[in-house]
Formats: sequence, structure tokens, C-alpha cells
Amino acid sequence: MVPVAIAAGWLDALFLKSSEGESREVDDDKVRRYKEEVVTISHKYFLLDDIPELIRSLEDLGSPEFNPIFLKKLITLAMDRKNQDEKLASVLLSSLHREIFSTEDIVNGFVTLLVSAEYIALDILDASNELALFLARAVMDDILVPLNLEKISNRLPPNCTGTQSVPP
Repeated sequence: MVPVAIAAGWLDALFLKSSEGESREVDDDKVRRYKEEVVTISHKYFLLDDIPELIRSLEDLGSPEFNPIFLKKLITLAMDRKNQDEKLASVLLSSLHREIFSTEDIVNGFVTLLVSAEYIALDILDASNELALFLARAVMDDILVPLNLEKISNRLPPNCTGTQSVPP
């Protein structure tokens, strides 16, 4: 249950079980501030199309453990804007993968995004197809390989609407 809640963004990714088996929450305020900063950074990127500046801004935040949260925010913001911003987001993902994001960051980001697909669809009419296009572009740009898509699909909870976006 906890991994699903983390993937959906309901719990902080740093919500961990201690060695004694007790749950502890790590500074939700830090995650909230990170998300606010990410929105600002992303909007600036969509306006200026300056990848090196965005990368510097992310590195300045100093929270690489939140890279999957950035991916989710970036794609969600791009889907809520115009087609040009979706293209910019895809180009940025490719650059981030080469510079600072691991493949695991990308996989975790897409899992988080797809788990929340049902909620994204409330605001974006064709969310399922839009998400599928982002996944396809990630494969075309060698950010993900088909094995990663299988991994993403296997990590989605049963009856998750995001599974409609992952190619078989």
C-alpha cells in the first residue's frame, strides 16, 4: 500500500520504515517546497527554452532523490499547456537523462505519473493518449527501452488507468 501511495504522490518518496518497523515521515515541507520550485523552474524553461539553466536550477535545489517528482510535474505541466511545451518537455527529458537523471529516475517518474493518470484525466481530456505519446517519445529518444516499459507496467497497481498508456 505504501509504495502505491508514494507512486501516486500521496506520500513523500522518503516515507520509510525504520529498522524497528516504525514508520517515519521525512519533512513533508521539503517536498512541498521542492514542488513549488519545480513549477517555477518548469514555467521558466517553457518560456526561455534554456536547458543548461534548468539543469543548474535543479542541481541548486540539491534534491536528486526527488527527480521522479520533477518528471511527473514537468509532464503534467506540459500536458496542461500547448503542444510546443510538450515537445520542449520531451527534449528536456532526453537532456536530463544524459546529464543528471538515471534510467531508474525516469522509470520511477513515469510510474508515479501513470499511477496518477486517473486524476490527470480530470483536467486533460486525452490524458491517456498524451501519456502514451510521452512514453513513446522516451523510447524513440533512447531514454527508455522496451524492458523499461515492462518494468513500468509491472509496477502499476491493478486496475490503474495508467496501464492504458503503456504499450503492450
